[in-house]
Amino acid sequence: MRNKYVFSLIGILMAAMVITGCSSSESSSDSGEITLTYWGAGHITQDSQTMGEWDKMMAKKFEEKHPNVNIEFQRVGGADFTKKVNTAIAAENPPDIIGTNAPLRIMQYARNGLLEPLGEKVLGDRSDWNEDILKNGMYNDELYAITTVVGPQVLVVNKKIFKEAGKLDLLPKDHDWTWAEFEKASKQVIGDGIYGTAFWAKNEQVNQNNLNYLMSFGAEWANDDFSKYLINSEEGVKALENMVRLVDEGIVAPGPANSDYKSGFKLWKQGRLIAYWAAPGEMFNVDNSKFDPYPIVPLHAKGVDPGVPVTGEQGIAIFKQEDPEKEKWAKKYLKFITSSEAIKKTAKGWLYLPARKSSEYTMNGEKYKAFNKYLELYSSLEKEQTGKFVPWFPELRKSIFPNLQAAYLHEKSPQEALDTIADKGNSLAEEQKNK
Repeated sequence: MRNKYVFSLIGILMAAMVITGCSSSESSSDSGEITLTYWGAGHITQDSQTMGEWDKMMAKKFEEKHPNVNIEFQRVGGADFTKKVNTAIAAENPPDIIGTNAPLRIMQYARNGLLEPLGEKVLGDRSDWNEDILKNGMYNDELYAITTVVGPQVLVVNKKIFKEAGKLDLLPKDHDWTWAEFEKASKQVIGDGIYGTAFWAKNEQVNQNNLNYLMSFGAEWANDDFSKYLINSEEGVKALENMVRLVDEGIVAPGPANSDYKSGFKLWKQGRLIAYWAAPGEMFNVDNSKFDPYPIVPLHAKGVDPGVPVTGEQGIAIFKQEDPEKEKWAKKYLKFITSSEAIKKTAKGWLYLPARKSSEYTMNGEKYKAFNKYLELYSSLEKEQTGKFVPWFPELRKSIFPNLQAAYLHEKSPQEALDTIADKGNSLAEEQKNK
C-alpha cells in the first residue's frame, strides 16, 4: 500500500528540507569532530527509574569508544515530542536522531521523506529480529526506524483475592482462562466491592486492550494491509455482546462508560478487581500488600488461540543528513544501541519484551517470579498488529471508545457499534488510497 499522508506543517516544509538536508546542527569539522543531537522520550534502568538515564549512559559509553563523536541527548516527553520536533523542522534545525514510539510518532516523518533509510547493515543478522516488531519501522519496503522493545499490556489476576476466599483451586494452573472459565471463577469470589474486572471507554488510552477483547472470539481487526477493517464480523459482534453482558450482570465494575484506564487501575491497586490489564512495570515492579500478581494469557473464547497486540513500541531513527560523515556515525550509534546486549538492558529497565531473539532474559529474585512467568507466557503469543503504523490510525482510534461506550449504554447494538468503527476505518483507508 502506498501511504502519502502529509501533516500540513511537514508537507509545506518537506521539499525544502530534502533540498537543504534535514539536519543543520554541527557538521563534521576539519578536525574530524562529530556532534550528533539526539532527542528521545528516554529509557530507564533497573537501578535508576529516572527517564533518560539509560540514554545518557549509552551515549557516554559510545563517546568513550569514539572520542571524536559527541552525542548530545535531550529528553523530550512523549506528549511534547511531535510539537517540539515539528517546530525544529520549521526552523530547519531538527535533531539528528530521534527516539520515541515508532509507529505513532516516528513513522510520520518517514512517510514524508524526512528520514534516512537504515538498510540491513544496521540490523546485523536480520533473522535475530522479530519481524512483526520490525514492521513498525517499515515503509515502502524500507526500514526507517528500529523498534527495540515492546511492552504488551499483561493480564494479571489478583491471587490474593482467591487465597483469602479459600478458592486458590479456581486459578488456572496453566495460566490460561477462557471467558467462560473466568466468569465462572469470578462469580464465586465477587461481592462486597470486588468485581471481575473493569472495562473502559472514556478515551483512547490503551485501546489496544479493547481491541484484544474484541478479537478474543476469533475476529480479525483488519486485513494484512489495513485497507479493509473486519472487526464487525460475527465473531467481533459475539465478543462485544459478551462484554456488554458482563457489564449488565455486574461482573464488570460499574460505570464502565464513564471510567478510564487510571480509574480501573485505582480499583486494581485497592484489591477490588480479580483481573486487570496494565504495563509489565506497573504490575511486577511495585510492592502492594493488597495484591499478589498471577499472570494469565489474554481471555479468549474456547477454541480461539490468544494473541496480544503489539504496543509500547519504542523505536529510534535518523533524520536525513547533508553531511555523509554525520550519517555514517549516526548509523554506527544506532547499531551500537540496538545490539543484542543493549536491547536486553533496555528491556530489563522497562520490564518489556525485546525485539531481538538473542536479547531474551529473565529477572533474578523472588519478587520477579510472576514476571518471569509472564515472559514465558507472552513471548510465545502471536504479536497481533493493529496497524498503528498506517497514517490514518490516529484518526481511526478516536472512533473506538465512543462506540464502545454507546454499546455499554445500549445506545447502539454491538453490531451497530462495530459497523461504525469498521466503516470509519474503511473510509479513512479509501481516502488515503485516493490521495
